[in-house]
Order: sequence, then structure tokens, then C-alpha cells
Amino acid sequence: MSERNVYYLIEGSEGGLGVQVSDIQQQFVSAIQTCFPNNPVEFVPRGKIRNAIRATVKELSSSGEVFVVSLSRLYYPNADDYIDCNRIVSKDGSTLGIGPRPKTYDLSVQVKSVMDKADGRVVVVVDDTLFHGESIRGLRALGLEFDTVVVYFADRGSSRSLTEQGYTVHASLETAGYLDVLPVHDFLPFVPLCGKVVGKSVYGKPSPIVVPPGVSLSLPYIIPFILPEQVHSWASIPLEHVQEYSEFALGQTMELFRRLKGVGVVSIADYIHSNPPRRSLPMSVGLRRQMFESLPIDYQEPILDYLGRTLHAFRG
Repeated sequence: MSERNVYYLIEGSEGGLGVQVSDIQQQFVSAIQTCFPNNPVEFVPRGKIRNAIRATVKELSSSGEVFVVSLSRLYYPNADDYIDCNRIVSKDGSTLGIGPRPKTYDLSVQVKSVMDKADGRVVVVVDDTLFHGESIRGLRALGLEFDTVVVYFADRGSSRSLTEQGYTVHASLETAGYLDVLPVHDFLPFVPLCGKVVGKSVYGKPSPIVVPPGVSLSLPYIIPFILPEQVHSWASIPLEHVQEYSEFALGQTMELFRRLKGVGVVSIADYIHSNPPRRSLPMSVGLRRQMFESLPIDYQEPILDYLGRTLHAFRG
């Protein structure tokens, strides 16, 4: 079967929460498969991505002294330094551009710090995926001096485009086409790194919105948090399956937090203080109810109660 027909579902931050999730991950594979009965759905473990990137970096390091900069602590946590960046969207889900992750320094400050630490060594940039090259070009424009990129997934067209611009791209899996490539955590509200970070333009630069007590807002890839058309656009779920798939994802999120309750994560406050890599409260767009528009909220509310209310409103 043509590679362009594959839906790649990646193990995300849900795999590092300290509870059993392999069955939940496989349930997502089955749900995606239901949406695409004639196409393969491939689950990619996080360890497979890390090992492949590590092997490529090791090979590059053997030919000379390099300074490895990771754009993803989740998929490559062994770098010499990191640049914490992500795509930021407005409250309605419109793309604002590449900006810093919540509670990190401005990208120009991060880039300068990296270049100072590199101290003349050859900089190699590592990320999990390469689709549009927006982060690569944006960081180059901010002064990050590099021409070698290491990723696990790469869109063949984007890879060739960057090659023509003078970059060398090392990809473990280069695809000419695909249905989508997404981590499971994007479908799990409250789970670390879930969804797109919500922000605003500050002096012409995309910046994440951070609310007390220091958490960001995000848009999970399911309704009722985003519109059906956005679920289709962001996650490639066919419109006729969006309702059923979103209800399934909410149910799986509830099951995950039932398990996390056993390790002490009960309330929203527990989640905030558990110190995951990026703590975001889910919000919703358009005419749908914005759960967190009236801040401060009751951080002592159990997450399962919030999810239960969301599911009840969803079904109602």
C-alpha cells in the first residue's frame, strides 16, 4: 500500500505519566483505524524515535565536534542545549507563528544563549518532525547558525526544499505523503503538551498566554474545544467521524485520569503542581463555552469532575 496513505500515531507525553497507558494508546489506534478503514494506522513508540535520532547524532558526532540543539525535550532529551519553541495560535485557533514555549525566554534570547554556548562548534538541530520547515527557517532568521537538521519524520517535499536552501537533512523516515503524524497527547485534554498553545501577538511576536498560577492555555484536537472543521484540518479526522471520535477521546482521557488518581493527581491543582513539561488548561473556541474564560477558576475541582461535565454537555 502506498506510504502516502499511512496515519502515524506517535507515543507522546502520556507515556511518561507513571501509569499503564499501552491499552489506551492501542484504543486510539483502533479508533483512528475506524475513521480510515482502508488505510494503515501505525503506532510509533517514543523509544523508537529517540533511538533513531540518537543513532544519527552519534554518527554525525564521530566525524567532528558538534553542538547538538534539541527543539523537543520529549523526543530528544540528551542534547547539549535546547530551544523551547512551538507554534502558537490565537484564541480562535488561527496560527500566529512560532514563539517560545510557556514560561521560557524569548526565542531571540534562547538563540543567543545557544550560540554563546556552542562557541564555534558546528550546531546540529534536532527535532521529532519536519513538515513545513517554519521552525527551522524562523530560528535561522533569529541568528541560529546551522545547516544540519536531524529528525525522525520528514515530509519529502519539505526536506528537498530545505536541501535546495543549503541545509542537510537527516531523516529516519521520509515520506512522500501521509494522512497525518500526531502524538496521542494532542487528543487528551490536561495531559502535558496537549494541543496547540494559545497566545497573542506582543510587539509583533507570538507569545503564549500564561494565567495564574503560571499555566498556559491550549486547544486540544477534539470538540468541544475546537470546531469540527478544525478537528478535520488539524488531525485529518473525517468530518463524519469527528463527533464520535471526540467523545471517544474524552472517555479515554477520563480513564487515564482515573488511573492518575491512584498516584495522587486528583484536582486541577494536583496536575498543575505535578510539574510536567508543559502544563496547559484546555479552553474552547468560537461559540462554544470557554470553560476557563472566568479566571481565577476553582483549582481544587477534581479533573474527573471537569471532564465529566464536559462529556455531559457534549452529549447533551
